[in-house]
Amino acid sequence: MAESMKIKEVLDSILKDVARTLDIKSFELLPDLSTNFGDGFVAAFYTGVVRDELNGRMTHVAIKRNPSFAFADFSAIFKNEADIYAKLVKYFDEMQRQHKMTVVFDNTPRYFCSSLEAKNEYIAMEYLKPAGYVMVDKEKYIDEEHWKMVFQVYGRFHALSFALKEQKPRVYQSFKDGLIDGLVSLLFILMEPMKESFAATLAALDPVFDEEAHNKFKKIADDISGNYQRVSQYRGSYSCITHGDCWSNNLLFKYSKNGKLEDVKLIDFQLSRESSPVHDLSYIFYSSASKEDLDKLDKYLTIYHRSFSRMARDLNCNPESQFPLSALKEEWKEYGLFGVYMGLYLWKVKLLPKSQLLADSETQAKLTKELYEGEAYRTRVRNLVLHALDEGLL
Repeated sequence: MAESMKIKEVLDSILKDVARTLDIKSFELLPDLSTNFGDGFVAAFYTGVVRDELNGRMTHVAIKRNPSFAFADFSAIFKNEADIYAKLVKYFDEMQRQHKMTVVFDNTPRYFCSSLEAKNEYIAMEYLKPAGYVMVDKEKYIDEEHWKMVFQVYGRFHALSFALKEQKPRVYQSFKDGLIDGLVSLLFILMEPMKESFAATLAALDPVFDEEAHNKFKKIADDISGNYQRVSQYRGSYSCITHGDCWSNNLLFKYSKNGKLEDVKLIDFQLSRESSPVHDLSYIFYSSASKEDLDKLDKYLTIYHRSFSRMARDLNCNPESQFPLSALKEEWKEYGLFGVYMGLYLWKVKLLPKSQLLADSETQAKLTKELYEGEAYRTRVRNLVLHALDEGLL
């Protein structure tokens, strides 16, 4: 009871901040005290409503709080996300207004307010579920209709970042310098599960029938950490601010009443950093694509670059000097293995129900072993490695 009252006080205080931000003078606060953790377990998630008593309008609020875990401090990457919503998206909106854009990037939740005060860190934004946005089933592949939209939206997001870098270099530099590379700082958490996934993937490859893929993948697996650092750290000339944690749970889709795909929102920017667009694209693609769509990689890269180019031109930039299609394809060869790493790791997370991820260590080990030996995981990772071989990523 005491803990519930404490949570209610915290949520009421945050919802009051939202009301002040929206200039709502007379309001009713309706916090939901139930807690949810994302599948990455790096944020506590709450919801609530601010009801305007003058007109009855309901503002649905999603609240992310920095969890207090003994094994890790996520304050730095929590700041990343707050800065993306409070600063970067604001810069993007201003640029689009200034250029009188007709096709725009508006694919993040509406931001209300945040706090980076120690032990009181939070981000309050629009809760998208009441507006009809949902996650895709994480166990299933993303289909072609969704991929087209995803690659188009990332093209716009990255084009805005390149434009900010070119047109407002001091603003870009200041923002970039404030970001923490969470994919490096969280390496100590990721490496052991990755080693397990790599061992299971190697077991899914037939040493005879898949001989070349097996042997080349084994060389990668023999130095998992070194190769991860090589492909996750960008050394090229085509950097921009990236989303970072690009897997299916961080994309929320909206559909019409007849089931037609209408929109997508990107969420969870805690791992945002300056890097290559390839890191974003390979991450989401290799953790959700079927064999049929893996075979269409070139088609999706073309869709991405057309969207990137149109956005860049609308921003008075030259896409061929900023990030030509040839550079995108060359960098995929060099850095696409990063997405393979994340795909091999995430298919375990995606195929195991969340309740099983929270099981005790003995039960989780048993369930994970069954998963690794099962057809669903083995098919997905084998298809991914064979694709990586064909693309020259191994």
